[in-house]
Amino acid sequence: MRKLRESLVATSRTDAFARKAYIFLIHAAILARAWQAYHPALLYLLTRIHASSTSSSSTSTSSPGAVAAAATGGALSGPELREFASYRVLDLACREGDLGAAFEARARWGVVDRRVEGVLRALVRGDWHAFWRLRRAVDGYQRKVMDWAEEGVRLHAMKCVGMAYNQAERRFVERCAEAAWEELKRRGCGWECEGEWIMIRKRKTKS
Repeated sequence: MRKLRESLVATSRTDAFARKAYIFLIHAAILARAWQAYHPALLYLLTRIHASSTSSSSTSTSSPGAVAAAATGGALSGPELREFASYRVLDLACREGDLGAAFEARARWGVVDRRVEGVLRALVRGDWHAFWRLRRAVDGYQRKVMDWAEEGVRLHAMKCVGMAYNQAERRFVERCAEAAWEELKRRGCGWECEGEWIMIRKRKTKS
């Protein structure tokens, strides 16, 4: 995939073939969690292939030949632009942790997606319940990009639970962390489980 992307960049192609190739590369790289592959490909698709095609079509004449050429160019369709712009917004928010840039990208590309907006609001507010709910609701590609924020959201949830309770039901802790107790222990959680209760802090007894 890397060699295909490098060859397209080297030839400066921005036509329909380049658009389809980059769409395939981005989808495959997102599923493989290979941000080193999908990040530059996503930027090139949005800022070079789509932008150059729309710029060319806007400056061309309205003759039938020009219209036909624009239709076969590399410009993304409306649904495609919303899809890949949403990946850019989520990548900025979830992987890079730059919420300001994510809101800026949302405005720049005109992303109107209530689930993406919900993810941004959840990260701003530290609302892990909303984040986990939206993670289950989005499509597979968006979920993979959201996974970059998973550990941070889980750690925040565990810290909040730890500050609020001396002990809590196991099911409650698992819902907050979106992980089974056994998984939390493997990840280094130092709390103790006694039956169906998680002992977070032991109460100090007066001597």
